[in-house]
Formats: sequence, C-alpha cells, structure tokens
Amino acid sequence: MTDDKKSGTGGTAAPFRVEDVPWEEWSHGGRFGSRFRALGQFGGCAHFGTAIEELPPGKQSCPAHFHMLEEEHLWVLEGRDAQARRQEPRNLRR
Repeated sequence: MTDDKKSGTGGTAAPFRVEDVPWEEWSHGGRFGSRFRALGQFGGCAHFGTAIEELPPGKQSCPAHFHMLEEEHLWVLEGRDAQARRQEPRNLRR
C-alpha cells in the first residue's frame, strides 16, 4: 500500500478495484472471526469506513456493541444473518 493510501491521510486516492484491496483476517476466540477488505482505509478515507466482510459459517462478526457517532449497514449477499437489535432478533436472508 502506498503512502497516499494509508489511513488518516484525509486525501482522495485514485479509483481502485475492490480486487486490489488485500484481504485481512480477524478472530477472537472460537466464536468470532471474519476476513475483510478495508475499502475506506485503502482509499485514503480518514472519517469514513467501509468494508467487505466474509463470515465463515457459524461465526459471528464481532461482540455486541454500539457506536455513538456512526451507523453500521449490512447487505447480505449470500446466506443468512441473525442479528439482534433492541432485543428483537431478525433473520435476514438472500
């Protein structure tokens, strides 16, 4: 990754292909784990994050949490997701 595409630059990088963004892996114990492409970081974004994330069957993305000043969005491209929000589980399926 070149210096102009590192996190926190606040600049605008040239357009790039998703395939150019390397996969990174994350895990915590046996319950949580995924691989992801940090698109916002790769593109030089300092205040906007977006990623493509793949979850193996049976894994969770991360422990339950919340953000005060940001939103999270989920697009299910394949498979299904059980997500809890305000004590009401919802099943999302494609």
